[in-house]
Parts: sequence; structure tokens; C-alpha cells
Amino acid sequence: MNKQQLKQVKKIVEYAQVFASRPELITEQITIDRYNEVLQQHGKEVADQSLTKTVEVFKKNAKKTEDMELQKLKTKMFDNVGWCPSSLREIKRMRDSGELAKYITV
Repeated sequence: MNKQQLKQVKKIVEYAQVFASRPELITEQITIDRYNEVLQQHGKEVADQSLTKTVEVFKKNAKKTEDMELQKLKTKMFDNVGWCPSSLREIKRMRDSGELAKYITV
């Protein structure tokens, strides 16, 4: 595997941590083994395409899961305080900076 493919494998594992119910089942080694399996059966082009497509799908699922979690935080903040920012981006910023903890327990 080249550097770009290893980078994609790390992204798959990172995204799996966000949305997978059992992220421990998706490790770098398992992903590399699966890539090598596809490589042997179907060739380099198909293996590279499947790796790229997997990254895209995992990224989409991770974003969807994160957006749902942020929406729950937004609703919880509105219920507790009576107001909240309209932007999920702002809720995410508040969560990451710790500012959201003033309004709700995360």
C-alpha cells in the first residue's frame, strides 16, 4: 500500500469511530487485509475504487451521525435554557470549546 492508501485507511477507521455501533471491529489491519483480499481477487483498479468509495460512504455516515448528535444537543439546550443558536456549526463550536457545558451537561 502506498502513502495515499494508508491515509484513506486511517480515515475509514476515524469515521468508523463516529458512527459504527462497534468501532473496534473496524481497525487498520482489518481494513488493510480486506483491501489486499480485493486486490488479489479483482486487481488494483477495483481495490483502489472500493477503498475510495468506502471512505466516501463512511464520511457521509459519520457526518450524518454527528449532525444527529448535534441536533440532540441543540434540542436539549433549547429545552433547558429557552434559546439556542440556529446553526449546528455554532453548537459544535460551543461543544468543542466547552462553552455548551454552561447551558447543559454534555
